[in-house]
Amino acid sequence: MTATEAEPFKAAMSALATAVTVVASRESGSPVAMVMGTLTMVSEDPPLVAVLPKRSSSTWRRVAATGRFTASVLAADQREIVAGLAGRSDARFSRIDWDETEAGGAAVAGCVSALDAEIQAEHVAGDHLIVVARVVGLRVDEVPSAPLLFFRRAFHRTIPVPDLPTSRWH
Repeated sequence: MTATEAEPFKAAMSALATAVTVVASRESGSPVAMVMGTLTMVSEDPPLVAVLPKRSSSTWRRVAATGRFTASVLAADQREIVAGLAGRSDARFSRIDWDETEAGGAAVAGCVSALDAEIQAEHVAGDHLIVVARVVGLRVDEVPSAPLLFFRRAFHRTIPVPDLPTSRWH
C-alpha cells in the first residue's frame, strides 16, 4: 500500500473508537510502559485478550521479554498520561503514579480497569504483532468512570445515549 493509499485506510479506521490503554510490565522492579489503542477480548474460557504493538517498538520488546503485562484502561481525565509516555527516556515511566496489582503488575493509578496477563503467543501481522495473552488477574474501578477514547484522531470521553424504545426494533 502506497502512502497515498494508506491515508484513506487510516481515515476509515479512525472511525472506530478505541479505549486508550497503557500496557506495562516491570523490568528489574521498575515499570516500563507504552500506550496502545488495541486491547481486545479474544475468549472468555479461557480468559484471553490481545494487544497489537508495532513490530518496530523497542518498548514492546522490553515488555514482551518479561512474559507478562498489565493493561490499564485509562479514565477520561487521564489524557496527560499519554503525553507523559511520549519520548524515549526511561524518566517518562517515573512520571506516572503506579499501583501494584495482586499479581505484582504495574497498573496506572486511577484507571478504569486493569488486567494482568501472561503472554501466550505472538503472531506477525504486517507491521504489527498480534499478541495473545491469558488474563491471570483483574481489577475494575469501584466508582465507575468513563474511559478515555481515541476517535477520528482525537481524544474523547463517552456521553450517555438515551435508550431507544425496543418496539422500534421488533
